[in-house]
Amino acid sequence: MEPDINVTEDKKNLKKEINYTVRSLFLYELVMFSTVVVCSVFSILLIMMRNRNMSDGDYDAFISSMGESGWSSILGIALGLIVILFYRKKKLLLNDLTIVHNKMTTSTFVGILFIFMSVQTLFGIFGMLAEFFVNTFGYTMLGQIETATATSTTLSMFLYASFLGPITEEVVFRGAMLRSFQKFGKLYAIVISAILFGVFHSNFIQGIFAAVVGLILGYVAVEYSFKWAVLLHIINNFIFSDVLGFLIKGLSEDQQNFITTLINSIFFLVGMIILFLNRKKLFTYLRDNKSPKHQYKYTFTALWVILFIAVNIFLALDGIEKLT
Repeated sequence: MEPDINVTEDKKNLKKEINYTVRSLFLYELVMFSTVVVCSVFSILLIMMRNRNMSDGDYDAFISSMGESGWSSILGIALGLIVILFYRKKKLLLNDLTIVHNKMTTSTFVGILFIFMSVQTLFGIFGMLAEFFVNTFGYTMLGQIETATATSTTLSMFLYASFLGPITEEVVFRGAMLRSFQKFGKLYAIVISAILFGVFHSNFIQGIFAAVVGLILGYVAVEYSFKWAVLLHIINNFIFSDVLGFLIKGLSEDQQNFITTLINSIFFLVGMIILFLNRKKLFTYLRDNKSPKHQYKYTFTALWVILFIAVNIFLALDGIEKLT
């Protein structure tokens, strides 16, 4: 029996687009990572040459301060964006970031915000379950959890985590990635860009959270516009991470946990109610925008997708440590 020419052509076109696009994402991540490493090594060598009699305590303090600085990450995303711009060319500015579909109303945005923030509760529950699971084998993931929930301690990290990082991630994932995939279907583009977004974080706990919120951000970008996805991302990082963390940092640990749990619980409860009330619209949307299963099969057997996932899983494994 001869193969279906149309199916073969679809597979060829999809894999070509996937490999081309994910290769750009892989290079973007490589440029980011390399920039941070080079800046760190250069800073260490410079401080060692200037302070040859540096004590171990001073050296450890310097390494710690480097980890709290966001300047190398800011430089990394700036250089990385050059890669994305090279791959998407004028489409990035003329198409990916400017498409507007439906008008966003205040009530719709608030509803989506509650659903978006409700994922925080799921993130907390999943984190506890994951930690309990790896504890049974003598390991811990607390380092990954702390990394995912850490607040900024320097101005440069604040700028990166609250504004520049979210904007750049939206340009890459809800701009270049999502728009590249959208020709193969709305839901397909939303799902694949969200999965890549989760994998990109190289953190098992944070990656699950990022993938889930990536679905929401992708939906917002597809059905409304890129700018609303950016605003949601900034609200999460700026208001409910850095600003909230700053306001409650003087309280005891129990008081901090109570306040964050209360806020997350309210978001979760209201978010679930909104989802329940709109369940028919959600199921209709999923049904009407369903993509053929073979598209996902072709995607996750594409060379650059396999390589991208493998490298980030390897990096994420470094965050799992033995219990002491």
